[in-house]
Amino acid sequence: MFIKFIKGIFTPAVNIMSRLWYWQKFALLTVLFTIPVGYALLSYTIQINKSIIFAEKEIIGVQYLSPAFALLQDLQQHRGMASLYLRGDTSFLPRLLEKEKEIEEDFALIAAEDKKFGQELGTVDTPKILQERWAVLGKNYTQLSSKESARQHTEFISDILTLIYLVGDTSNLILDPDLDSYYLMNTLVNTLPNLSETLGQARAFTLSVQDTKK
Repeated sequence: MFIKFIKGIFTPAVNIMSRLWYWQKFALLTVLFTIPVGYALLSYTIQINKSIIFAEKEIIGVQYLSPAFALLQDLQQHRGMASLYLRGDTSFLPRLLEKEKEIEEDFALIAAEDKKFGQELGTVDTPKILQERWAVLGKNYTQLSSKESARQHTEFISDILTLIYLVGDTSNLILDPDLDSYYLMNTLVNTLPNLSETLGQARAFTLSVQDTKK
């Protein structure tokens, strides 16, 4: 019964093949084999192209975040030195001025990346707004108490961290489908900046509680 069923299925194909010339049979078999192989190659090519696009966006994110990480570190160092300066250690003034130049350079590098990739990463004009805010803080912090300076620096740094998280998200860095790469990128974009800021806030708090300028 089963054999008859199988024969019934293949009978039309056998009849067709028996009526064809040899070259026609070879041509038909070639087409029949080419279709699934071609489909598999097409699917593979599409997947490879998706992976390339995904990786290219990750590269963009790394380019953008490199000066952003430098800015984060420089702002944290500026916060600490400003606290010491406002507590009366005027020896930190030259280092503060030098650090402020470095911060301006960081902003310039970020602005250059934002000009190229801001539309794609959803950060258009954000660095410009942050730089304008920094200009105000950089000009006025010397008139503040150590505690208030640390507070305003911390609020500003929080916005820099928000920018870093946004770029990490929109550039696929923290969306990597490979588990090992995901953990690496998550550590780079989220864990390490958070840890760095937590330690920085602890240092700033230690200095501010000793502040005698109200």
